[in-house]
Amino acid sequence: DKNKKVQFCYINGFKNSGSYVFEIIVLSAFNKLGLSQRNLNYNYLKYISQGIAHVLRNPIMSISGFLNLIRKKLPNDIKDDVEPYLEYIQGEFSKIMKIVLDIEIINNVSDLKLEKVNINDFLHSVFENFQLENTLKPIQYKCQFDCSENLYVDKKLFGLALEEILKNAYESIEEKGNMFMYCQKEGNNVLISIEDDGGGIDKERLGMLFTPFYSTKPKNIGLGLFISKLIMQAHKGRLRVISKNNTTTVKLILPIEKRSKMRIERLSVV
Repeated sequence: DKNKKVQFCYINGFKNSGSYVFEIIVLSAFNKLGLSQRNLNYNYLKYISQGIAHVLRNPIMSISGFLNLIRKKLPNDIKDDVEPYLEYIQGEFSKIMKIVLDIEIINNVSDLKLEKVNINDFLHSVFENFQLENTLKPIQYKCQFDCSENLYVDKKLFGLALEEILKNAYESIEEKGNMFMYCQKEGNNVLISIEDDGGGIDKERLGMLFTPFYSTKPKNIGLGLFISKLIMQAHKGRLRVISKNNTTTVKLILPIEKRSKMRIERLSVV
């Protein structure tokens, strides 16, 4: 063009009443080129990560199988000496397997299988199951769900995002404390809040929470909150973390869409 910038065009020619007519449609300028490049990079990275996850899965499963076989074949007189090493191998194996599973979730997070759910019932089920599975600490669990809206969500992925946030709240409480989950309607949105009094998060860590592979806990991989954010974005929602004094609150904000067609359309995180 006159500014010496590259334009991508589509040229179409056809004959009309004995005359040739040409139409020129400008497809994209630099900003569109940038978007196309980002899409290309995303698809390329997705393809690579899918391949890595697939290639790793088979040898990982072989390691697990042989580990179980070793346990069965070990002579009784050396079992006690060898078992700590096998436990360590099992722990490292579990970490690698978790990374593979997380990569698969990241790759498929935009392919939502949407179902209509009553948000109160869904949250109550997730919160109740979490309490039953996490009883080692004397934590007071409280919930208040004041939103009867029906939403279109991927039950598996959205439940996974909630569980990951609940797990982080649980792990932040060292001995005893309180966890509170509540839901309410705010305008055209549903607001879900998960709160804990596990000591809070300093500003430096707060800015790193959604960074892949960032974790302050040695046993954690650091993909959980990153995945939770991707899941919320795929649902056209938002995720915010607020930490004040000793309290941390994670807010999940989902739009209420009255037209199911909007929710059923394929969504993209790109």
